[in-house]
Amino acid sequence: GVKAAVAKARAHLAGTQFHEGHMSVQPDDMNYGGWDYDEKSKKPGSDLSNVQFALEALKKAGLPKDSEVWKRAQRFLDRCQNRSESNDLAETLDKQGIKVQNDGGFVYDPFSSKAGFVELPGGGKGLISYGSMTYAGLKSFIYANVDKQDPRVQAAYGWLEKRWTLDENPGLRTDADPSLGRQGWYYYFHTLAKALAAYGEPTIKDAAGKGHAWADELVAKLATLQKEDGSFQNDVPRWWEDYPPLATSYVLMALNEARGFATKK
Repeated sequence: GVKAAVAKARAHLAGTQFHEGHMSVQPDDMNYGGWDYDEKSKKPGSDLSNVQFALEALKKAGLPKDSEVWKRAQRFLDRCQNRSESNDLAETLDKQGIKVQNDGGFVYDPFSSKAGFVELPGGGKGLISYGSMTYAGLKSFIYANVDKQDPRVQAAYGWLEKRWTLDENPGLRTDADPSLGRQGWYYYFHTLAKALAAYGEPTIKDAAGKGHAWADELVAKLATLQKEDGSFQNDVPRWWEDYPPLATSYVLMALNEARGFATKK
């Protein structure tokens, strides 16, 4: 039945995580502890987007807390976070001219960010943290049984507090093209909702210290974006968000998470 199917899927996901037992990926490899788009490929390419979905599935499928899968995943998460204290690839990155920026935010994979990079005053470049991946990192740490008060979790949450917004996916905007802030906007909504629900607080403070009832504000924001036929569509097409069934699915998942925290019924 369903339980058997879930157990089989869980075992498959756990087994295809990149590690010593799958494709002989070693702990010093940046792909270690992650998943990618093509498990049949002979070259691993872990990224935080695939990792967040895999960890969510494993959590919901009841993977035991003491599983090595969670510990390996934590290593990958550490390497996607702009926090040199816990990112053991900081030295390797530095040799390639990439400096860990220590803002607590997250990027797509240890060596790249969909928000690009910033040229640093002292030379070298820093990968730019952005909203959807930082919510993905926050959520994934919690799913991987990292304590809420852990400095890595608090650093990610602090980044998100300073940049609280529902108007765009923070970090992706450029002065030359502000519309780039709406890249992955619906993915951002759904990841934000899942992450804040996992974090478990009904309010989040912004940079000025003002509290926001995130679920209420999210529902209100989404209501302004709905089309007459009930669908949602991003006017910025990157990552297929101009395809209404995808954007609408992200919204339904976001609303489902917000339901448990909304004060306005």
